[in-house]
Amino acid sequence: MEDIKDGYTRVSAIISQWDKMSNIDPMVLERKTALGTNVHKAISDHYNGIPSVLTDEEGGKYFSSFLIWNEANKPVPVRIEERLYDDDLMITGCLDAILKFPDSDEIILIDWKTSYNADKLNWPLQASFYLSLLAKNGIHGLTKARFIKLDKLGDMPKEFEFIQSEYLLQTCRAAYITYMYQLPWLEKRKTSIEEYME
Repeated sequence: MEDIKDGYTRVSAIISQWDKMSNIDPMVLERKTALGTNVHKAISDHYNGIPSVLTDEEGGKYFSSFLIWNEANKPVPVRIEERLYDDDLMITGCLDAILKFPDSDEIILIDWKTSYNADKLNWPLQASFYLSLLAKNGIHGLTKARFIKLDKLGDMPKEFEFIQSEYLLQTCRAAYITYMYQLPWLEKRKTSIEEYME
């Protein structure tokens, strides 16, 4: 896992307080996480001009799905795989991509997903957090995010678009406050689980 600055909380950690993965076999979750990492790296390499080949077990079908989408949309990369920090809230997130599309001057935040199902509860929050991080880092004017749910069979992915709104911003603030409030309990729970696993 990528190192982040001390004292910062990942956006993914804040959103994970509604942990829908807790009932998944840890081995399955570990494989799925590795697959997602492989696919994200292959996409980043692709935009940086580095060829990638993934086996099906490594996420090859998801990468094929990305290639189909990329060929159909022909976006121009503006920023790829960039970690941003909010020094006031002490939160951080790694953006998958900011892309410009040929049919518009608009640039859009993109997030690649290898999830089995779309997460219509948490994805809008993630999008809002990331758009806020961009603004906090002086990148203004982005109000739209597209989450690209790559297809496990290698077909055209599905797109989910989120627009920044005051409602989403308020929900993110509430999620942040809730997470910070229960952080001592979450840390205690994590320690207990780790001790149990030893």
